[in-house]
Amino acid sequence: MKIEKFVTATDDNDLYYQFCGFTSQNMKNKFGQNCEIVIAYITDRDESDERYKRICEFATVVKIDPIPEIEIGIQAKVSRLWLASQSDSPCAIIDVDWFALNKDFFLNCFDKCKEGTLGAIGSNAFSGTRDEGKFPMNMVHGHNETFKKIINPKNLQYKDLLLSWNCNRFDGKENVFNHFNKFSDESLLRKLVHDCGMENQIIHNHMPSHRPYGFSSRIDRFNWNYDLEKMRSGYYIDSQPLRPINDNLGTLSPLLEYLNLEVDKYYIK
Repeated sequence: MKIEKFVTATDDNDLYYQFCGFTSQNMKNKFGQNCEIVIAYITDRDESDERYKRICEFATVVKIDPIPEIEIGIQAKVSRLWLASQSDSPCAIIDVDWFALNKDFFLNCFDKCKEGTLGAIGSNAFSGTRDEGKFPMNMVHGHNETFKKIINPKNLQYKDLLLSWNCNRFDGKENVFNHFNKFSDESLLRKLVHDCGMENQIIHNHMPSHRPYGFSSRIDRFNWNYDLEKMRSGYYIDSQPLRPINDNLGTLSPLLEYLNLEVDKYYIK
């Protein structure tokens, strides 16, 4: 499967929106300058606002008003599911605060995903943990028809769809009305997959060098330590960089240079 659309989301939290330029350009650098980045921007800012206009320089922005009943951080997370269900072509869901490093690894995963299946990457990080059975939301990929079947089979409007995700099934973290720290979009996706009977149509791609909830093949903000030579050789698959990115540009400089991401071009204040 060829993926040329990547969907993500942000709100006005500086942990996330500051990445929009860097992450969008990194995906184009890795997967082609013609690939489309679509960002659901959960905000009450006007479209004339400078931040809004700046984010629009890097991606197709879908502006969405906050839903008062749902914490805005949760709304941003699950709006990625909505975007995937509305896509007119195969796509992948990505975290806005994430960088792909080893393009070939991901292209190989995309190739395994056939019509009627959903591709997932990194579920082995949950093996032997209380979250076994889930898989990371980042880089979930598939045909647009598959996303619609799983996420929005009744063809509900945006707000109605989100408000319908109001019950739990496996671990109590699926309900969008939960507190942010008690919610997991990965739990919600597992429930949606279960509800449409597609558990056996998930193509699991394991990340190398896994450990519980992580990978040594990832440059990870929770243990910021990596080898430059290993990075140049393609050992690292991806990175979850330090946040907020604007406060860590000095530390991130070697990684940004390796990814050809010039700070002046992609900085959002």
